[in-house]
Order: sequence, then C-alpha cells, then structure tokens
Amino acid sequence: MQISKSKSYNSFLSSPFSVYALCWALYRLQGLLFVAGNFFSQLILVGLLFVSLRHACLIYTSKSYKPLFFRGLGLMILLFTVYGIILIFTDGAVTQGLMLRPPTYNYLKDYYVSLLPIITCYYYTQKGYLNEILLKRWVAIFLLLGMLEYFFSQRVIAAEMRSMGLDETNVNNTGYIMVSMIPCLLIFKKYWIQYTCMALCLLFVFFSMKRGAIICGLIMVLFHIVNNMRSFSKEKKILFFVSLSLLFFVVVNILEASLFQNDFYQHRYEKTLDGDVSGRDAFFSSMFTYYKDSETPLEQFVGLGANGTLKISSNYAHNDWLEILINQGLLGIFFYLLYWLSFFKTVKRSRISKLSREIITMVLLFTFMKTFFSMSISNYNIYLSSIFGFALADGFLVGVKYPKLVNSHINH
Repeated sequence: MQISKSKSYNSFLSSPFSVYALCWALYRLQGLLFVAGNFFSQLILVGLLFVSLRHACLIYTSKSYKPLFFRGLGLMILLFTVYGIILIFTDGAVTQGLMLRPPTYNYLKDYYVSLLPIITCYYYTQKGYLNEILLKRWVAIFLLLGMLEYFFSQRVIAAEMRSMGLDETNVNNTGYIMVSMIPCLLIFKKYWIQYTCMALCLLFVFFSMKRGAIICGLIMVLFHIVNNMRSFSKEKKILFFVSLSLLFFVVVNILEASLFQNDFYQHRYEKTLDGDVSGRDAFFSSMFTYYKDSETPLEQFVGLGANGTLKISSNYAHNDWLEILINQGLLGIFFYLLYWLSFFKTVKRSRISKLSREIITMVLLFTFMKTFFSMSISNYNIYLSSIFGFALADGFLVGVKYPKLVNSHINH
C-alpha cells in the first residue's frame, strides 16, 4: 500500500477526516442539538453518503493493494444494494410489514451508513489525512460523544416509561456504542489511560443493562489484558495485576453502590440465570421454522427480499444469520460466510503492525459475537469505523505527527 502525498494542515479542523467526523457527530446528535429527521439532518446524511460512495468507488476501482477484508465487504455492499433497489421498486415508498412499516429507502440507508464509513476512514488514512495523533484527539471526542448519546437516550427512555405510567428504568441500546469504543482506546499507548477509559466504558455498558453488550465488552477487555500480559516481564506482570485489581475493586464498588441495588437489574440478572433471553429463543425458532416449512425452494435460495423478516414477524430478526437467511436466503448466507472468511484472513495476514492486528481482532470478536443476538453488520458506527479503517490501512506505521502530514511509503 502506498500513502500518497498530502497537504500540510495548520489547524485541527483542516483535515478532511475532521470535517467528515464532525458531520457524523452532528448527525448522531440529532434530537439533542436539533429536531431529528429535519432537512438539516437529511442534508448532512446525503453529503456523508455521497462522500463515502465516492471513496468506495475510488478504492474498489484502484489496482493498488487492499486488505482481503474489502473483498468480503464489497460483496455484502453489492448484495444489500441489489436487494435494496429491488425493494424500492417492488414495495414503493413503504415496506408493508406486519407491525413495522419503515420507508423502503431505510434498508439501503442503514447498510450504507454502517459499512461505507469503514472505507472512507481507510481512504483518509491511506491518503495521509488521518494519522495517529489526529485520531487520538478524535477518540477522546468520540468517548465524550458516546457518553452524551447514553445520557440523552436514558432521558428519552425515562420520558417514554413515565408516559406509560411505568418504572423509568429500562434497557439502553447505547450500551453497544460504549462497547464499540473499547477498540478505539488502544490508540492511547499509556496503559493507565487505556484501562481507566475501558473501565469507564464498562460501567456505562453495565448501566445500559444490555446483556449482550456486557458479554461482548467483558470478552474484549479480557482479550486485551491477556494479549498485553504476554509481553510483560515477571515484575511488570505483578505491577500490572495489582493496578488492574485496584481498578476492578473501584468498578465493582461503584456498581454495588448503584446498579446492584436496582430492582430492574436484579430481575434481568435472575432471568438470565434462569435461561430467559427475552423470548428470543422462541422468536428465532419460529423464524427458522417459517424458512424451513413455509418457503418455496426458490425463496429458500434467494430469500423473501429486503425487509422480508418484517413481513413474517413483528420485528427484525435481531440475529444477522437469520435476518440474511430470511431476506437473501442461502445466497446471502454464502456471501456472509465469504465476508467473515475474508475478515479472518485479514487478521491472519503476516505483515501488519501488532497494534493494527489487535484492533482488527477485537473488532472481529465484537462484531462476530454480536451477530448471534443483535444486528451487527448494519450497526457499525463512526467511532468503530474510524479505528477499524485506520487499522486496516496500518496507520500506526505511518510515523508522522499532526498537523504536518508527510508522504510515506509502506510496503506490505
């Protein structure tokens, strides 16, 4: 891969990546800063998607080296594009689902918003517009934005629960946003910053009461701890273990003083121990039974089409494998398997920096685990995409400092 010559910048916002990230921040904060879904937010989204599509075209038409991951990613984007366009022409303006009736363009929008920023962040790193120093500043901002999203979502949930005369406590889906911040924190080289911020993220994840997010977050942090300790000397391992134990003690005491006394949390904890997964096991079983017993051989191969799950059930599958199986059939599952195979092979490639490999592996762990109990491939966010695209481009090897971005060549 070659990083082309780029300009020198005199201010934080002069980098194209900073403008791109700022626009995503504004879009994600709609509802808090301005009315959600208004003309301004739609204009921002159109601009972001135009830029991202342009970068995707430039990357995929280029003959230069690209990580294997982009092969699987390109196939999935192509698959979702074809099915999304067919949906618009066949269902018209709105998907006629049993319970939910979303605009048909939402299907393409959701997948483009999720997947295209990965390509743009890779492109900006490759061109020298995104480097380690700049990304470090943005990760600090992203962490604040993630917490802001959590508190805003919590306020909305409380208002909705009060309007129904119920307890104000409920699960908060932004727990997954805080989990997605964990790989970003590897940009900070000092361990005390890394683990303090990870502990903070885990606190928010526990407060969100999303059991899947809690599992993903704990596994990712444990993976990072094990990966770090392998290279430590005996003395450093002892110091690291003591420091981590103190941090763990602080986190547990905070949780015990607040969350563990919460009746709703105790109820969800007891349900989990009893094997209750919010009825998803029965939901998954009914959707698979429909696929097996009610669909024709052609439908089993190509699926019911985009948003097909909404036409046979009350909601999306909340399981990527089932969602793709119902919507795109065995053809979609084959494409999805190729996607994960290319992802795994990217992790295994030999000539890549240690830090880039660890980040890509953590993203793989998180997104793959999430496929089984939530929406994964349609739920990347700019926080995760920025560090993921940066690591795919091996940005840690550039060795330049912002604001002076210089030409560099990296041979893989």
